[in-house]
Amino acid sequence: MLKRLYLLCLCVLSFSLHAQEPMEPEQAFRFSAQAVDAQTVELRWDIAPGYYMYRDKFSFAVEPGTLGKVELPPGHIKDDENFGRVETYRDVLRVQLPVSGASGPITLRATSQGCADMGVCYPPQKQAVTLTLPAAGTAAAAASATPAASPPGAAPTWKTRLLRPEVFGPALLGLIGVAIAAVPLRVKRGLWFKGIGFLLMFVGAVLLLMLNHDESEAPPAAAQNGSLFTPVRNATELDAMLALAQNDKRPTLLDFYADWCGPCREMDAKTFTDAAVRQKLAGYALLRADVTGNTPEQLALLKRFGLQGPPGIIRFDANGGELADKRIIGFRAPEAFLAALNP
Repeated sequence: MLKRLYLLCLCVLSFSLHAQEPMEPEQAFRFSAQAVDAQTVELRWDIAPGYYMYRDKFSFAVEPGTLGKVELPPGHIKDDENFGRVETYRDVLRVQLPVSGASGPITLRATSQGCADMGVCYPPQKQAVTLTLPAAGTAAAAASATPAASPPGAAPTWKTRLLRPEVFGPALLGLIGVAIAAVPLRVKRGLWFKGIGFLLMFVGAVLLLMLNHDESEAPPAAAQNGSLFTPVRNATELDAMLALAQNDKRPTLLDFYADWCGPCREMDAKTFTDAAVRQKLAGYALLRADVTGNTPEQLALLKRFGLQGPPGIIRFDANGGELADKRIIGFRAPEAFLAALNP
């Protein structure tokens, strides 16, 4: 009797915490920008109650012009079980960006990331805004600029990739090897030089492969760690796995996960390692969509189910139909997770 009462209380508490769906990121973290003067732009985020942003997840860029050192204000210290001591922002955040070497219209780009207290984390958000810097000595317009959408998960340009240390270093090592290997044999110690050159070429090629594997093709981290879940990387793979489960007359759980999602890691460490949870899940086909990379395919999976970010579990019956009212959104401890799985 006490056990049933305990589970009932968990269900009520879980419902009260998760009844409200997380906001759209544009509503949870309202972004605006305005020119302060000819060399300063202020960015502002109005953060909804129950939501927060990570201080170390901000980055900025401007073109044309040069962006000076950005001084972010100190945040609130949060002892995160997965990421240690981190600084977060709530309510309102203002950031002033020093800009030099530009006049007239400029485009500012900002990247940020935040979470909700209900245990849901958003993928990195990218904003781009175009505004006009006033002439020196002229008052800036008070109106905030309307941000233009910037496609998240866009692939870096070849120039950006080339300048990355993990690409530039091995490539330079290989080029040095080519130069050394080109030493004519008639030169004294020519064979010795060629041997060193070929060795450097080989080491450079190996490092290039090791440090620059295609993350979109790599199996998700959870799968590498021997997870219970079968990874699905796109809608095609998901539909194929759902068809297999339907053929076997098995219900399905689709778990949305990301490495940067603290509640996801917490569920992996606490909930999915629990013996009772594992026993309960034994009858399910378990799938996982890892959205760590924030790629277009991963974002499409989130959009397909109307999720703002992980963790989120979508349930399907044995006939492949989604149980829309049985979703599990946000972190759940083992007892609450088991209660949510019960009919």
